[in-house]
Amino acid sequence: PYKLMGAPDLGHGGTSYPPVKMPTEDQNNIRSKLSWLERNAPTSTIPPALLGTGTFAGGILRDYKLRYTSTLLKSDFIDGLTLKTKSASLFMFCATMTSTVALGEVAFRETDGYVGITEYLMLQGASGVAHSLFSACPMPILRPTGPITAFMVDLYKLSSDF
Repeated sequence: PYKLMGAPDLGHGGTSYPPVKMPTEDQNNIRSKLSWLERNAPTSTIPPALLGTGTFAGGILRDYKLRYTSTLLKSDFIDGLTLKTKSASLFMFCATMTSTVALGEVAFRETDGYVGITEYLMLQGASGVAHSLFSACPMPILRPTGPITAFMVDLYKLSSDF
């Protein structure tokens, strides 16, 4: 069945479009059985790893399934055991450790000892582990920063007044 799309030609040069074939009921049923990825897949040659899945965190789950079934995530650790990676990791450890300790000391002084270096190191470790597991980025630069410390100190002072 054909339907005419657009304005009809009224004989004065108005716009008219050629007839467009509308999908039949069988084609609609077939289309509804396709997955979101199959319905919305582009026609160009994009690698499947870069295509969306249509579900929440589907790409991360797909990535872990592929890695777990093939190599048990072994290559994630073995590929990083080079001298270059070790030296970069040591540098990042030293760079983040110094700022974490310095800001932890500031927090210790400003919060009367309620929050200090130990809490900042725990925050740094837990956030680094969580970020590296769930972001597919093994060496994140996460650390408490000056604005976070200032906010925490102001929040402590505000709460201690009440």
